[in-house]
Amino acid sequence: MKAYELKETKDIALEQLLHLYQSVGWDNYTSVPDKLKRGVECSLKVITAWADEQLLGLIRAVGDGSTILYIQDLLVLPEYQNQGIAFMLMNQMLASYPQVR
Repeated sequence: MKAYELKETKDIALEQLLHLYQSVGWDNYTSVPDKLKRGVECSLKVITAWADEQLLGLIRAVGDGSTILYIQDLLVLPEYQNQGIAFMLMNQMLASYPQVR
């Protein structure tokens, strides 16, 4: 498995977000780009996977962080799927909230 950099950030270029969501066919999100950007920015937590400056994957959670944690989105570019990126993203998200069931 290759080494990818995981970052906790909501500051993601709109073009990168659109490319990721479009690559997996999530057109409802991309039809209103500003709404997608705002949704990501207002999420409880966003963790991203990168190779250099390229956004490869993203997981975002909504909830209160104490009793509720809902994984809203978990996406990986198709050409990087099946390489453990989604697994790493999910593990890091769950490790951030060990108190939430």
